[in-house]
Amino acid sequence: MQGIEDLHTDFLLLTPGKATATRISQMLGGEISHDKITRMLNNGKYGDRELWCNVKAMVRRWEQAVVW
Repeated sequence: MQGIEDLHTDFLLLTPGKATATRISQMLGGEISHDKITRMLNNGKYGDRELWCNVKAMVRRWEQAVVW
């Protein structure tokens, strides 16, 4: 499984509308709790560049796996 940072970045890049930790958790079927996502965001120093570097590979894999 990809790291939580990668999942969060992908979510932000690919989800139209409001992005929330609860919504990410729901999209992952509850596999990662919204509290865990919130803690990760509160404890890290993330800018656009850092987020993209962390999640780019995961986003690309997800894009290929998802059937639109």
